[in-house]
Amino acid sequence: MSGMKLNDAINQACEDLAWVVAAVAEVRGSITLSRESYTFFEMSETLAIQLEHARGLLAVRDVALRAARAYPGHASSINPEKFVYNGVEVTFKQGRFLVLQSYVAITWTMYDALAKVAGVLCCVDERSKNATKPVKLPEDLLRGQRFVGARVHDHLKGAYGRPIGISYAVRNWLVHDGHSQNGIELFKFDSPTPAPFEMSDTAWSKIEDKCLNEYKADPSHTRLRSFPDVRGDLLEGMVCCHQEADEAIGFVLAWSSGAARLQAAILLPRDGTSASIPGPSVLA
Repeated sequence: MSGMKLNDAINQACEDLAWVVAAVAEVRGSITLSRESYTFFEMSETLAIQLEHARGLLAVRDVALRAARAYPGHASSINPEKFVYNGVEVTFKQGRFLVLQSYVAITWTMYDALAKVAGVLCCVDERSKNATKPVKLPEDLLRGQRFVGARVHDHLKGAYGRPIGISYAVRNWLVHDGHSQNGIELFKFDSPTPAPFEMSDTAWSKIEDKCLNEYKADPSHTRLRSFPDVRGDLLEGMVCCHQEADEAIGFVLAWSSGAARLQAAILLPRDGTSASIPGPSVLA
């Protein structure tokens, strides 16, 4: 992947929201827009704080990924049949599940936090104003054709639907089902050899079916012309899928924060003398 980096997109969104905060402060004493309009613009400070917290998860995810990659080499020096997970001896199967679950769960915690902010900025009122049900990347931005416009749904589904769908299906399996789902084992082997993260054929079929029939993402919905072998190596397959999902949520975040900044730049100068209308913010 050579497109937008997620950290850059978050930085850009924070910059856009900080601009809005400053612009609102300049005109606070002369308000001609509706109270609802200013309430929206005034949310920028809180949203920027949420983005800062989400950005912190990027480093946490990196740590979790390094731990997952290193785990197959952590055989116990005392008991060769056991592996060491956070200082505790466990079976290889137990530790593998825990390191993968941690990596994937942290990733999706971050996506949820970023989608919540982007949803407030760009989704229709039905979703953006519903604080009890924050916007989600798979349910609303990817599948919810009525919740976001300007062809964004087409961009997301057509370019990123398959990697997002597969990652989300794996996330749900790891978080809700454990090692097996209705008797179907997630992994092909219970030992680190010959392939420590190879999925069972039946598990992969269930993931593909979930992606296609529930998330409505078929094999054409990707920018990757050589799709990763997720079945053969679930960990590295998730890394590739997350790179694509990073780009997708980064696109939505940067687009929505840029749109909010442009709205403020056009509307606020009438209420003050120092606010200016800059050109659109663009990621380098």
